[in-house]
Amino acid sequence: MTAQAILLMPTSQSATPTPTATTTATAAQTATATFTPTPMPTVAAVLAVSPGAATFTAKLGGKSREVNIVAANQGKTAITLTGARVTGNFQLSKACGGALSPNKKCTYSVVFVPAAKGMSTGSLTIDNNGSSGPRTVSLSGTGQ
Repeated sequence: MTAQAILLMPTSQSATPTPTATTTATAAQTATATFTPTPMPTVAAVLAVSPGAATFTAKLGGKSREVNIVAANQGKTAITLTGARVTGNFQLSKACGGALSPNKKCTYSVVFVPAAKGMSTGSLTIDNNGSSGPRTVSLSGTGQ
C-alpha cells in the first residue's frame, strides 16, 4: 500500500482554511478530503486623530494661527463623521463630515481666541460611528 498526501488550498482570499482530511486505504486506493472555510473577522472602522493635543498662543483681541488635526480611518470599513465640537476659547474653522473611506484622511482646523491673559484649556471632540467611539483632542492656549 502506498501513502498519499493531500494538499488543500483555499479557494477564497476571505477564508482561512480549516482542513479536515481523511485518507482511506482500500483495495481501490481512494482518498477523501473535506474543506470547510472559516470566515475571516472583519476589522471594524477605527478613527485615529493626530496630533492628540495642540498648543496655541494669541494676543487679546486677536486669534491664533490655525492648527490642523488630521482624522484618519484606519479600519477596513467606512466611518461616518457625525459632528465635531470645541470647548473653551477655541473655534472650529474647518470641519469634515459624511463618510470617510478606509485609509482616507480629512483635516479639522482649530483656532484659539483668548478671552483673557493666561492659560486656557479646551477640547475638540469628533463624533463618529467607528468602533473607537468619539475621539477627543486636548487643546491649550495662552492669551497674551
